[in-house]
Amino acid sequence: MSAKSRRPPEGRAPRPAEAATQLRVFQTEMAAEVEHHLRRLDLGSPDPTLTALLLVQAAEAQIHGAILDPPPGRTPAECVEAAIALCLAALGIRPTT
Repeated sequence: MSAKSRRPPEGRAPRPAEAATQLRVFQTEMAAEVEHHLRRLDLGSPDPTLTALLLVQAAEAQIHGAILDPPPGRTPAECVEAAIALCLAALGIRPTT
């Protein structure tokens, strides 16, 4: 099957190769910044590089879903705040309010 004839998974928009490359570069740059802070704060063990990338990808996916399709009765802002709290909790950090 050629790349042109492949369809994205159900419910997902097609992503041109150039856009996918740009997204990966942006994710990598953001993950490098997050990794810097994980190391500075002695967090993200045993692999701060992988932890940083996974945090960036998880945050992106959660924010994307929150903005496009928040659950009934929730605003996008509420979903974003919950995603932030979830990422901080994954690092053992309690958010301050």
